[in-house]
Amino acid sequence: MASAAIVDSSSRPYDIIVFGCTGNAGRGVTINLLKLAHLLEKSKEDRVLRIGLAGRSRDRVEQLLESVCRELEIVNPCSSLGSSKVDIRTSDSGGASSGKGLTVAIEIADSTDEISMLRMTQSTHVLIACAGPFGRYGEAVVKACVKTGTHYCDITGEVPWVNSMIRKYNAEAIQKGVTLCPFSGYDCLPAELGMYLVGKGLRDQGKDMSKLLVKRRVV
Repeated sequence: MASAAIVDSSSRPYDIIVFGCTGNAGRGVTINLLKLAHLLEKSKEDRVLRIGLAGRSRDRVEQLLESVCRELEIVNPCSSLGSSKVDIRTSDSGGASSGKGLTVAIEIADSTDEISMLRMTQSTHVLIACAGPFGRYGEAVVKACVKTGTHYCDITGEVPWVNSMIRKYNAEAIQKGVTLCPFSGYDCLPAELGMYLVGKGLRDQGKDMSKLLVKRRVV
């Protein structure tokens, strides 16, 4: 799908928003983003990764953040835990702050509510979509990202849905300089990495693969 120049969005309060953060994949994305933010916070660079966590239920997003903070042994100031190892500041709708430290904020958005989709996407440079099934919930996010000039990636493996999004939004995304990057992980990466490793293993043995026959046994 579309890949083009970076959107001019310097005034946006977030660098990355994870939409659908409370699911299994969304939680994994959140953990790795906070790890990256922690590394940036401890580096000599004066940089902050401004993260937004988005979902339909504030309670569930807050529970997710609390759980991730416990796992990473960092402190969410919404909790009653002790002194923090990393400065996490939580706030509502567009409240992410800048400056040295790790910044996390919560956004409430629902794919059935177009206004909330537009508000969420126009507040970030990049949106990572983790809310599936994408055939049911995904188009609203793609549409909002293209409309607000926000770069988009997702974890889907739903090929027919992606083909539909290409037909509907690819031309406009290219025109606006918006990157749309489906198949970015989870469903697709294991198979892609598996094929790469098989091919590499054959090449290391001086062989090549011209055809792959896959057999599946249903139990």
